[in-house]
Amino acid sequence: MERVGGVQVHVRSADDLLVYLCAHVACQHIYIDSLRSLYDIKLLVQKHAAGLDWGALTSRARTWGLGNSVYLSLRLTEELLGCKVPESAWPVLRPVEFNEDLLETAKRRVLEHSGRSPVVSAVWSRRSGLRRLRGLWGRILVPRSVLAGRYHLSPDSKKVSLYYLVRLRDLLSEHGRDLFDLMLGRRPRREWAQRESELIAYLKWWQ
Repeated sequence: MERVGGVQVHVRSADDLLVYLCAHVACQHIYIDSLRSLYDIKLLVQKHAAGLDWGALTSRARTWGLGNSVYLSLRLTEELLGCKVPESAWPVLRPVEFNEDLLETAKRRVLEHSGRSPVVSAVWSRRSGLRRLRGLWGRILVPRSVLAGRYHLSPDSKKVSLYYLVRLRDLLSEHGRDLFDLMLGRRPRREWAQRESELIAYLKWWQ
């Protein structure tokens, strides 16, 4: 409980809020345009430095499938904003599969606003053209209830089926240029797309 505006209210624990903030900045836009969100992480760590239980926090994050996101978000906050995470916490937080190239890719997305959408990077991470098409098809054929919610329809409406065509149009409008650019692009673009795909896979953004 905390007092807000003279009223006692329920709030998340500092540990849970830190996991949430780290996961949000990692998974919402894969770090593009995220300095303000990283600064929120820094402020939380500063305010609750003495009370954070790094072992319990890490265990909970990994149980929720967010351990990779928490570690990389904290590393970015340290590198770019000077966030002071205790040295003893890093060995606990660090995932086995982490490599420093992932940090550099994420930093570039933060600082240069450079990168493609998570959808495009996730589709491109598939190793063959057929798998990429299947991945894109999976983005189109989302569950009926999800599609209805996205377009503010009743799940029982007969119009829902027609909106798969609308979704295809919207996806092509939003991401088609990037996908075609990658298919026809030069080697440096494809190499950067591959690095982004590795970041997507590390964050487990799209299984």
